[in-house]
Amino acid sequence: MGALARSCTRAAAALVGLAALVSACGKLVGIQDTTTVAEAGVVVDASRDDAAGGDDDGSVDPLDGEVAPSDAGPCPADARAAPVRSAFVETSSGVHCGVAEAIEAADDQALGLDFDETTTTNAHFDGKFVTGCVGAQLQGTFPTVVVRARSVEKACGNDCTGTGCGTGMWFGLFVRTDAGPKWIATPTLTTSFADQTVRLPAAVATDPLVIVCRSSSAGDRNDVLVDFVGGCR
Repeated sequence: MGALARSCTRAAAALVGLAALVSACGKLVGIQDTTTVAEAGVVVDASRDDAAGGDDDGSVDPLDGEVAPSDAGPCPADARAAPVRSAFVETSSGVHCGVAEAIEAADDQALGLDFDETTTTNAHFDGKFVTGCVGAQLQGTFPTVVVRARSVEKACGNDCTGTGCGTGMWFGLFVRTDAGPKWIATPTLTTSFADQTVRLPAAVATDPLVIVCRSSSAGDRNDVLVDFVGGCR
């Protein structure tokens, strides 16, 4: 193990175990696909989603057609809590741009989540395809999380094309558990920044590590810009 890896491991242990964000290392410990961290409870599929709404083998993208739980309602500004740490989550099929800390304030200074066109594998979190992801470590108990985001045709350099433009306008919301990332919701997006408020199960509402991901729908579909991820008391 190199010096950087040892320092990352020590930093993680000093925080909140595998659920801690290690900003110095630029990634989330224990939340990667099985090409690097098998114990994270994440599987990698060899298929590739090149068609709107499905994989090459004709199966339906697990994120397509799923809807979020009932909207938890608006979260007042004075009830919001910013992350104590944030970092990008490395996956085998993801691209991200900007700085992870951009999600710590709702100020239109967003980060981008995109698709790696060179990948030959897709990462899965809790059975859902994911590409670019970012994580936010919250501190406290939060019955609701707030994600301020919007859909764009190009987030980090890969344009949508043809009939793919205007599709894939959603994101996957996950929370870290001992068994790996747990899917919570798939909120839909518009082309304008808007709050998406989602209820958290009580079992994961305390000190949650919230992960926001672009679906691994093909690169010719829309991407995601994320402005803020936080808790709502």
